[in-house]
Amino acid sequence: MPKSIKDVILDKLPFNQEKMTTGEILKIELGLQNFDSIWIRKIIDLAINVYIVYFNSRYPSSYLSMSKIKNLDTFTIKRLKKAGMGFDHKEYKYTPPIPLSDFNGTINSNSMIIRVDITGEWFADKKLYNENFNKKYFDNNRIIVLE
Repeated sequence: MPKSIKDVILDKLPFNQEKMTTGEILKIELGLQNFDSIWIRKIIDLAINVYIVYFNSRYPSSYLSMSKIKNLDTFTIKRLKKAGMGFDHKEYKYTPPIPLSDFNGTINSNSMIIRVDITGEWFADKKLYNENFNKKYFDNNRIIVLE
């Protein structure tokens, strides 16, 4: 009889604890043990299970809020839908984010896990763009505007 993915992962761990949640096992497998605040959510509208794991490597011990995850500017997953002569961009529906340690769902062999580090949110600061959308770069304490 073939083993489930949870059994295979538990066999690979240096310690075998049957009472671990799927999220705790996933945290070890993804190498995110040093992060305090890790969230997971699932895309609902897809045929396969796609899970998105959010963490912050810039401040690993700080709290990552649920509203920060919902309002990310740098990471979106959209689908293209043919609409007349062009395409329409529609966003997928997600489950609400939950802490990874509380996640106890089933991850199948055809599931996909996407790791999202939200450190890029601080580098995509809107103050670096002016009203004409010219990109501003900093070079040796001088601002260079490229048009």
